[in-house]
Formats: sequence, C-alpha cells, structure tokens
Amino acid sequence: MLSKYLSVVTTFARHPGQGVHILREHIVSPLYIKSFYLIGGMVVSALFGFLFWMLAARSATAADVGLTSAALASSNLLLVLCELGLGTALVYFAGLKPDRVVALVNGIVRAGWMTISTATIVFLLGMRFWSPGLAPISDSALLILSYAAFTTLNHILALQDVAMLSQGRARYIFWRTLACNVPSVALLVPLVALLGAQHGLMLAYFLPNIAVGLFVGAVVLPRQFSGYRFFGRFDRDVLGQVATYGSSNHVGNLFWGLPAYILPLVAVNTLTAAETGHFAISWTIANFVLIAPRMIAFALFTEAAQDPNGLRARASHAMLLILALVTPVVLVLWLVGEHILGFFGQEYVQLSLLRMLLISVVPFSINSVFFVMLRVHRQLKHLLLFSGSIALAILGSTITLVPWLRADGIAASWLVGHMLAAVWAAMTVSRLSSMRPHNVKVNL
Repeated sequence: MLSKYLSVVTTFARHPGQGVHILREHIVSPLYIKSFYLIGGMVVSALFGFLFWMLAARSATAADVGLTSAALASSNLLLVLCELGLGTALVYFAGLKPDRVVALVNGIVRAGWMTISTATIVFLLGMRFWSPGLAPISDSALLILSYAAFTTLNHILALQDVAMLSQGRARYIFWRTLACNVPSVALLVPLVALLGAQHGLMLAYFLPNIAVGLFVGAVVLPRQFSGYRFFGRFDRDVLGQVATYGSSNHVGNLFWGLPAYILPLVAVNTLTAAETGHFAISWTIANFVLIAPRMIAFALFTEAAQDPNGLRARASHAMLLILALVTPVVLVLWLVGEHILGFFGQEYVQLSLLRMLLISVVPFSINSVFFVMLRVHRQLKHLLLFSGSIALAILGSTITLVPWLRADGIAASWLVGHMLAAVWAAMTVSRLSSMRPHNVKVNL
C-alpha cells in the first residue's frame, strides 16, 4: 500500500491532470462525502480559529495566549481520558444494530455525563497539583465554572456528533462545528475590553460551545432520535455488550491522543510564558493541516465499521485524498510560513518550529490510516503496542530535547515519534491488508 501512496504523490507532481482524474473517480463515494463535510466544518472553524488567535496575540500578551492555549489543551486531555471508547463503540454498534440506536445513544450519553463530570471536578480541585501553570484559573470562580461547563458539554457534543454521523448526518457536524467556533471571533475583542485579557480570551472560546451544547442536547438530538434524553438513560443490556469493545479500544485511543494534548501542557510547565505563546501559534497552524488526516481517518472508520471487508480499498482511497489535500497546503506554509507567523507579531516567527511540525504531517497521516485499519481488524494488542510506542517515543523524547532545544524540542519530539511509527506501519501494512477483519458477535 505504501508504494501506491508514493505513486499517487508522483502522479500529482508530474501529471496534475491525471491526478485530478484519479481523485474524481472516487469523489462521490460515501467515504469522500463524509470526509468533505467533516473537513469543511473543521477548515472553516480553523480559519476562524486562526483569526481568533491572531486577534488574541494582538489583544493580549504572549503569556495570556499561552495560558489560554494550555487551558484548552487540558480540557481536551480530559476529553481523551474520559472517552472510554464510547464514541468508537457507538460508531461500530450503530452500524450493526440500527434498530437499537436510541437505547445505545442514551446509554452512552449517560455514561459520558458521569465520567466527564467526575473527571472535571477532580481536575479542578487538584489543578495546582496537576498543572501548576494553570493556577490562575483556580483563582477565578467565573473561569472555574465556565471551564467546567465547557469541558463537560464538549464531551457530550463529541458523543452526539458520533451518533449523528452513524446515521449519515455529516452535514449536521459541519454546521454544529461552525456554530461553536465562529462566534468566538466576534466575542473576543469586546470581552477582553470588558473583562481583561485573561478572562476575555477564555470566555470568548468557552461561551459559544456552552450555548451550542445546551441547544443540541435539548432540541436537536430529540428531533433526530425519538426518545432521546438530555442526560441519557442507562440500558444494562446495551452497555454490557458495548463496554467490552469500547474499553478494549479506549487504551489505544488514549495512547494515540495523549501526545497532542500533553505537549501544550509540557510547554506551559517547562518553557517561559512567552515561549509557550510562540509554540501555541505554530502548534495551532500545524493542527490546521492535521484536520485532513484526522477527519478522513474518522470517516474511514465509520464506513469500514459497516463493511469491514472493503477496508483495504477504502484505506487506499482515504490516503489518496489525504495526500491530495495536505500536500499543497504544506508546500504553501513551508514557503510563506514566515509571513503567516508574522501576522501574529514578529516575536512569533519561529520557522524551524513550524517546519518540523509540517514535516510530521505525512508520517502522521500514514499512522492515522494504519491506526484505523488495526481497529477495524480488531488487532487490539497490535493497536495498543503501536499507539503506545508513539506516545512513549514522543513524550520520552521531550525529556532529552526540550531542555536543549526549548520549543523546537517539543516539535522535534512529535516528529521523531511519528516518523518511527510510520516506518513500522509501512513494514506491517501489507501483511495486515491481506487479513480478514474479525467479526464481532453482538445481540443488542
């Protein structure tokens, strides 16, 4: 499969017309349609996110920008820790037993409320211990309450997104994502002027998500799923069978997602406040590019869960689409990255940092598709070993590289971890592609 990926890159480079024709042949497939909706929502919201951080950099100090970025990273880390394989199980079992989707959604949403609420309370009570760099948040009751509401409702929104996607409602996710992200830009300047930089930045980001979360849970989901409840409802038969599959995937999901959420916390707790702000901007730009592999891999899983036997072809199509989308973006950012960083202010121009993160896009994309293939094939031990090795390589490298290279050391750690894993994936993917996915017996 790797050779096909390389040939696709060569085709687009040498014969753009032929490359476009190849892409057009698959453009109407459900995988691509879902991918385009997911990517479309994330790209537009990321563009508004770019505006948000540009305004933030010009309206507040680098220290305030770094603190806000770290607060969001800690919230996302809680979401990863509390996912418990619930979203993964919802996608998988909704495809197998559509007649029990409402009971499945209610049960998973109830479990989501319980886990994220507990984790958020524990984190806030011990914030000065878990992450001393976030201590300023604990000094404000308003920030504590808004952080708790934002984190909790964001987790539930993620589960609701999966429920809607399992029913083919990718369009909903497009509009929901915009509703959560676009208003933040409009709120930032007036809230900073009214409440100060620290409160203004965080509340501008938190409040739209809180409002959308309440509206979706109270109005949108009950219309799509007759019998849906805001706080969900347990169904022991459903959750009993879902728990085994979900929990077995959770550790792999955890290892896979941890580095992306921990690295900003590494920055805020090991670098100066200004260095953390510089890292946050380059990290945000790099994550804009990573939207494509993340969303396409997610769409690949939702499709392959319904028809595992078509995984090999879908994986090839997914990688083709990823390469077609990210290659021109990486090239543009590589060439004009200095000017883009300059929009935030000259102090944010850290080209070596940005370029290391851009190089990591290709190995990250390969690893994302390979991770989905392992999940669909139910190669759980291999999945845990693969994702755990990535996390260990990235986080372990920071111990050596960050004291030496500072912010560049964090980017180098991310790059090294994914490059090593991509070599592993390239050596293993042919054998994995020849295997038949394991079937899962369910009686929901």
